[in-house]
Amino acid sequence: MYSKYIKTENTACRDCYKCVRECPVKAIEIKDEHATVLDEPCILCGHCVLVCPNGAKKVRDDKDAFTEMIANEEKIIISLAPSFINEFKDANTKQIIKAFEKMGAFGVSETALGADIVTNDSREILDGEDGPIINYTSACPAAVYYIEKYAPNSTDKILATLSPLGAHGKLLKERFGDEFKVVFVGPCVAKKKEVDEKDDSVDLALTFSEVKEIFTVLDIDPEKIHNYEDAEFITQDAGKGNLYPIENGFFKSLFTKYNTVYNTLSYSGIGRIFGGLKDSECIKSNKKIVVELLACEGGCINGPCTTQDLSFTEKVVNVMNRDNEIENKTEKYSVCESYEAQNIKKSDHADIDIVNKLREIGKKNQEDELNCSGCGYDSCRDFAAALLDGKAEATMCVSYMRKLAQNKAASLVKTMPVGLVIVDKDGKIVECNEKFAKIVGEEAHAMYEVMPGLEGATLSKFIDFKDLFDRVLHAGTERLDRDITFKGKKLQSTIFTIDKGELVGRFFQDVTEPSVAREKVIDDTATVIRKNLETVQNIAYLLGENAAETERVLTSIKTAFGPKED
Repeated sequence: MYSKYIKTENTACRDCYKCVRECPVKAIEIKDEHATVLDEPCILCGHCVLVCPNGAKKVRDDKDAFTEMIANEEKIIISLAPSFINEFKDANTKQIIKAFEKMGAFGVSETALGADIVTNDSREILDGEDGPIINYTSACPAAVYYIEKYAPNSTDKILATLSPLGAHGKLLKERFGDEFKVVFVGPCVAKKKEVDEKDDSVDLALTFSEVKEIFTVLDIDPEKIHNYEDAEFITQDAGKGNLYPIENGFFKSLFTKYNTVYNTLSYSGIGRIFGGLKDSECIKSNKKIVVELLACEGGCINGPCTTQDLSFTEKVVNVMNRDNEIENKTEKYSVCESYEAQNIKKSDHADIDIVNKLREIGKKNQEDELNCSGCGYDSCRDFAAALLDGKAEATMCVSYMRKLAQNKAASLVKTMPVGLVIVDKDGKIVECNEKFAKIVGEEAHAMYEVMPGLEGATLSKFIDFKDLFDRVLHAGTERLDRDITFKGKKLQSTIFTIDKGELVGRFFQDVTEPSVAREKVIDDTATVIRKNLETVQNIAYLLGENAAETERVLTSIKTAFGPKED
C-alpha cells in the first residue's frame, strides 16, 4: 500500500501538507496527522522529497546493499549519470572517476553511452514510420509511469526503446560479463524502481546523495585526490547523450536538423506533461511530432537527489560544456521495452456523498467552499473525495479547524461561572458572556439578549472604570488584580493582556452573591482551620523538641555528678 521507495519520518513530519499540495498526482495519504506516500498512484517523481520543508521525506537507502557488494569483493562498474558534472563542481572528471575507484569500483562508465544507443534506436524507429504521428520519449521513467497510470491511451505512443540506463546496463553486461555488478549513480528516485522491476542488466541504483554519504564515511574527497592523470571512463567516451539531462537534449543528440525533419516539443515537469498530453489530441500537423518528456522541471539536472546550491543556468551550461561531437553508432537495441497501461483512476463518488462530506466539515453551501488549497487539494470537493477515500483527515481544513476553535472558545466563554469581557484598543467590546452582562446591569443584559456577545458596543457605556483597562492595554502590564465596588456590588477582577497593545480581557466575580459569599465563607473557614492546625503542629513539634533537649541535659548532669557505681 505504501511506497517502499519514499518513506516519511513521522517525528519530522509537521502536518504542513506541502507534499500534498505539490504532489502532481496526489499520491499522499494523511493519517494521524502524518503524510505517507502511497505506492500505486505514485510515479516516483520525487518532488515531495525536494519540497518537504523539514526533510521528513526520505528516499530508500541502498548504501548497505552497496557496501555488502564491496565486502563480498564483487566487481562493480559504476554507470554514472551525465548530470554528475554538477555534483562535484570543484573536482574534475578524472578526480571523480578516481574517487569511485577508491570506493571499491572496478571502473566507471557514462550512462550517456546508453543515451547514445537510445538516440540511434529512436532515429531508426522514427524513420520507419509513415505519416504524421505523435511519439513520446521513454528516457525518463517517472514520465513513463505517469503515462502508464494517468494517460493510458497514450501508452502506445511511447517510443519503443530501452531507457538510457537499460541500454547502458545491457552494453556493460555484454562487454564485461554477468559476473560484473552494474550500479547506477544519479539524481533520480524512479531509477530505483526501474532497476528493481525492469532493468535486469543493472543491479543497484544509488542517488548522488547516497554516494556523497559513502564518500564521507570512507573519508574520500574527490576535490583533494592527487595522481589522477591515468583515470579514464571504461569503454568509450559518450557522445551527445551527455545532453539528455537538459531540455531539448534528446533532440540535440537526435539530429542536427531535427527542427526541419520533425515538429518537436519538450515538456519538463509533470504539470506541463499533463497539459501537453491533454492537448495532444487537438494537434494537427503535416509532420511527425516528437515530444521529449522530463518529469523534473528543467530536466534531470533538477532531480530530487541533486545539489540545489547551483543556479539553473550554471547547471545547464556545465552540461552543455560536455557536448561531445562523437556519434556512437556501433550499438543497436531497437527491439525493446513494451509499456503497459495501468490506468489509475480517481475515485468516482456520488455527488450526494461529496455534499454530505462537505457538510461534515462545516461547508453547508457553495459560498463555504473557499477552494483555498490550504489542505493541499485544489478544491474543497477534491478534498471531500480524499476524505471519502481515507487519504485525508478533516483537521487538514484550515477554515473547519478555525470554526471549530471559535465554537469551542465561544462555548467556553458562555459557560464560564464568572463574567468575562474582551476589549480592543478603541474601548470596543470584542466578546463577552452573559454573566458579565448581568454583573454590569440590566441595560447591558437587555442588549445582550438582543445581540449576544455585545460585539462592537462601547465598554465605557456600561462601566466607569475603563482606565484600568487602558493601564493594562497601553502600559503593557501582563496582569492587574483589583477589588472594586460597582453599583453596590463587591467585585473581584483580573485584567490580563491577550494581544499587547491591541486586546485585553477581564474576569469579574461578584463576591456579594449568596453562592459566592457562601463559598468564600467556606474557603475562609478552611483557611483558618488549616492555619490553626499548622500552628498546633508547630507547637507540638517545638514542645517535643524542647522536652527531648531537657531530658538530654538532665541525664548528662545526673551522669556527671551522681554517685559512682562500684
